[in-house]
Amino acid sequence: MADLHGGGDVNHPKVLAEYQEIEEALRFEREEAINSYRQLAAPRMFKRVILGMSIQMWSQLCGMNVMMYYVVCEYYSFHLLTATIYILKSFIFLATFNFRSPK
Repeated sequence: MADLHGGGDVNHPKVLAEYQEIEEALRFEREEAINSYRQLAAPRMFKRVILGMSIQMWSQLCGMNVMMYYVVCEYYSFHLLTATIYILKSFIFLATFNFRSPK
């Protein structure tokens, strides 16, 4: 961080502020950590758990994983270069992700 934000000075105010922010975030995460499955069913977490499960369910039902796996095989059959395959795969992923995302 010192090289990135403080020109190598570890006592630069921006470096110290960022370090303090990281320490506070870690402390907060330790204090608020979920240690059991029972806590996942608590009212404040239940909506988040259901949302995550719903997103995963719809990803599977849309066939995204299967498509992203087999699309590479299809591109190899077209004799495309590896870099081109990954670029096309990225565009397909972005297009399907944007299609599934609520507007």
